[in-house]
Amino acid sequence: MTGAVPAGLPSDLVGLASAVAEARAQAAGWAVISVWTRPPWPGDGFGQTRVVRLRAGDPGRLELTLAREGYARQGEDRDRA
Repeated sequence: MTGAVPAGLPSDLVGLASAVAEARAQAAGWAVISVWTRPPWPGDGFGQTRVVRLRAGDPGRLELTLAREGYARQGEDRDRA
């Protein structure tokens, strides 16, 4: 998330593993919606799933945008990605 986190949103979730972030948000009383993002080219994601953005949805709902730690283009070796 770029800039300041709007009042009332838990700012410490960006960068966390998705399961940890979701558990913390739910424990704080938020209903969580997960949305995925990825590169525009074909390929496979690898590594942990992490929170890359927070956004408030409807009242009491928190949208977590998730991405894998890395992506290998289709046909590329992961070690080279």
